[in-house]
Amino acid sequence: MTQPVGIVLQAGSGRYGREQLDVPLAIASMDFKVQVFLLAEAVYQLIPEQTGELAWTRLWKAFRELETEIFIQERTAQMLAAAIEHLPVKPVVMTDAQMAAALSNCRCLIHV
Repeated sequence: MTQPVGIVLQAGSGRYGREQLDVPLAIASMDFKVQVFLLAEAVYQLIPEQTGELAWTRLWKAFRELETEIFIQERTAQMLAAAIEHLPVKPVVMTDAQMAAALSNCRCLIHV
């Protein structure tokens, strides 16, 4: 099995946050397996009110079609449990240790 390309996002929402999400989509569109790791405030990009409804809908459709995996930290998931429940692509919730192991399994890491 081919090792995935890991994309680590740490910034919050807003215009810059939306542009960050273009990176994993571009890499996934080139037939690479992509895993997106949303750390700290980057998890707010999962909420449609933070991204804009139309952009959010297109984003999740693309993530689903490109089979992109999304990982978030357990402590962050607890804060956004209600929002995460309604996402069209369910992120994988991980402890810090699990996330470190997943990151170490990636072919390469790109910090955006």
